[in-house]
Amino acid sequence: MELHLNCELASTFSLAAQQNAYPLLKRALVSTPEATDGEPSGSINDIRIRLTSDPVFFEPEEWLIDRLAAGQSAKLQERPLKPLFEKLTGLTEQMQVQLTFAASYIDAEGQSRELISHYEVCVLPADYWGANPARQSCWVLSYNPTSMRLKH
Repeated sequence: MELHLNCELASTFSLAAQQNAYPLLKRALVSTPEATDGEPSGSINDIRIRLTSDPVFFEPEEWLIDRLAAGQSAKLQERPLKPLFEKLTGLTEQMQVQLTFAASYIDAEGQSRELISHYEVCVLPADYWGANPARQSCWVLSYNPTSMRLKH
């Protein structure tokens, strides 16, 4: 029996996105397939999932799951990732960062296994929002002198 990891991440990230609560990790689901006729219907135990980045832009994050039976799934607890602010504020151009999810577990036969998944994210400079016009308008309007006079 194998473990499956399905993650949904934002394609870009920046200090401005973090400060405005745009999550990088939108959803992470761990699952096991249904047992088939010729396969024992055991469980996967001692699941440890660790998230790291290369180059390091975030503190490592870790999730623990005691047990998943055949056909079960578990959504990883939503947590805001902890960016290294000195790296984000010092960034002057966009950079590709690889996020790695490494899962170690004990399969139904008692064997230690590991699953590794890689995802690419573009980390943007602190003063850049990316190509999303909705985000840009929020940034521009809130600091536009005309809108500041309207607010006060």
